[in-house]
Amino acid sequence: MNNNDIRVAGKYSTYRFPAGILATCPIPWDESFNFEEEVFRRAVKSLLVHTPLIYIFGTAGEGYAVNREEYIRIISVFTDEVKKKQAEPMIGIINLSMSEIFRRVEIAMDIGVRYFQISLPSWAVLSRKETELFFKDILSAFPEADFLHYNLQRSGRILMPEEYMELSEKYSNFIGAKITSDSTRYIEELLELDLPLRFFFTSPGYAYASMLGECGFLISTASCNWDAAKQYYAAGCNGDVKTLMQLQMEIGNITRELISCVGDSGHIDGAFDKIFLKTHIRDFPLRLQPPYSYPPDSAFEQFLDILKQKYPGWYEHL
Repeated sequence: MNNNDIRVAGKYSTYRFPAGILATCPIPWDESFNFEEEVFRRAVKSLLVHTPLIYIFGTAGEGYAVNREEYIRIISVFTDEVKKKQAEPMIGIINLSMSEIFRRVEIAMDIGVRYFQISLPSWAVLSRKETELFFKDILSAFPEADFLHYNLQRSGRILMPEEYMELSEKYSNFIGAKITSDSTRYIEELLELDLPLRFFFTSPGYAYASMLGECGFLISTASCNWDAAKQYYAAGCNGDVKTLMQLQMEIGNITRELISCVGDSGHIDGAFDKIFLKTHIRDFPLRLQPPYSYPPDSAFEQFLDILKQKYPGWYEHL
């Protein structure tokens, strides 16, 4: 697939990436923290039943933790499974070293990957000039690849709407961003620019953004119940505000219940996303690569009990 094949008609004459539900696949580790390939393959297959837009190695996928050997093995398995379903794999690149970022993109492209997520280095907050150089170096070096930006506070700074406008004008292989902000003002300013970029919003940002324009849904808690998640996404696409608000309230309440169940046993994104996946694949391990802590299976069981008792409509599909 070349870069233009995936571009779709929309409000702009073309968007650079399709809308839809974007989902992450966390990485399963055994008791010795080795990659569990068979469990991972099942997880990838289970996600592809619901959406072709899946990726690995964001923060939930512990992209910050894997070494070169693990990176190569896992993206090879992931690419194999995704391409079996005629979908396109997307790989997250999180690293402090620019040379390592370059090498990991090169490795993945040799395997057949053309879509990437990149995050700003987080050792020190990048200045405006340093941020421009970061994108220039990567996007200019790989014109045959397409890049989505993971815009999260963990990197120390949030890219502003005008920065996205400048990037979209300079680089045709810059395709959009994952947006974790729920600031209505930020969302308004971003979508008012009417860019050809595809923005994926987490909830509750998606609920508001979908009322303003065409966008994607970056799924997290809602992945516990894919029927509800698809209904939520469709409500945003169709302007069904009543359904959108009802499901957003449920998603928010369930998220708070999960945070209470996990408590201080985990705080990295993967500590939560692995629980979501475990609701569908019960032998999926909750382990995170050291030094990060992760919740015990008892927290997962407590979460299931809460779904069963308080949110039976969500539980009955598990």
